[in-house]
Amino acid sequence: MVTIPLVCRRRSAVLMLVATLTGCATTAGSSSYARLDADFERSERPHSAAPSRNEDSAVSASVLDEGDYVRAVLQNNPSLESARQGFRAALARVRQSGGFEDPMLDIGVAPLSIGSSRASFGYELGISQKLPWFGKRSLDAAVSAAEAEAARNDYESVKRELGL
Repeated sequence: MVTIPLVCRRRSAVLMLVATLTGCATTAGSSSYARLDADFERSERPHSAAPSRNEDSAVSASVLDEGDYVRAVLQNNPSLESARQGFRAALARVRQSGGFEDPMLDIGVAPLSIGSSRASFGYELGISQKLPWFGKRSLDAAVSAAEAEAARNDYESVKRELGL
């Protein structure tokens, strides 16, 4: 039987804990997130601020200019806002993808050892971390980025359909 010294076991446990916690902090999807987030920021709703009097008078005029009409349709169409929010939700999933699952801490207590004069206090501690196969995290991030790209294209498609 091989015994591992206590100092070596503590050192390896600390290294395992540090590696687990740093692995949970980063995601493989963070590289494509920045590009897609910039696209989302550019797609901000044109009427996020309160409409001005000029815009209200242009829409309520008896004859509408084509540009004013298209702008009014894009500002007030719920399907366009729905597509934009779908893009936003897909973008949030990109940020989460490619990360490690949370580590699990297991604690067990032997109830009959509590308050017993014959037995010492019995407990068991354990920590576990699911580690995916190599390359699976980056594939997960790539899938989420492709889904966000598809949602962005859906948003642009609805915008073009309404603008024509």
